Amino acid sequence: MKNLLSISALVAAAFLSASVSIAGPPMGHSGPPFGQDPAIMIAHMSQRLDLSDDQQSQITTLLEAEQDQMQNNRDQLKSLREQLMSMEGDFDSDTARYITDEMGVLSGRLAYNRASTFSEINQILTEEQREKLSGFIEERGGRRGERHNKANRAR
Repeated sequence: MKNLLSISALVAAAFLSASVSIAGPPMGHSGPPFGQDPAIMIAHMSQRLDLSDDQQSQITTLLEAEQDQMQNNRDQLKSLREQLMSMEGDFDSDTARYITDEMGVLSGRLAYNRASTFSEINQILTEEQREKLSGFIEERGGRRGERHNKANRAR
C-alpha cells in the first residue's frame, strides 16, 4: 500500500510538473510565452501590433514585473518538486499531500498572474490592436487545435 501511494504521488507530481511547464499563458498564442525576455516580447508585439513608444514602455514595465514574480514562483515549484521526488523510499503521505497542495497554490498563482498581466496589457492597447491580438490568438489556437487533432489521430 505504501508503494502504491508513493507511485501515485510521483505520478501526480510528474503530471503537475508537466502541466505547469507546458501550460501556455493567454498571450502565448500570439507570441512568445510569458517568462521570456521582455525585450523580445515587446519587439514581437510591437511588430505585430504596431505599438507606440508609450505603449512599449508601459508593457515592458508590466512584463518585467511579471517575469520577476513568475521566476520566484517557478523556483518555489522546483524546490517543492525536488522535495516530493526525494521521498522515494521514505514516503510520508501527509507531507506529500502538503507539498502537492502547495504546488497547486503556486500553479494557480502563476495562472492568475499571467491572466492579470494579460488583462493589464489589453487595457493599454487600442481597440484596433485588441482586435488584431484577438485574431492572432484565434488563428494560433486553430492551428494548435489542428496539430492536437493530428497527433491524436496518429495514436
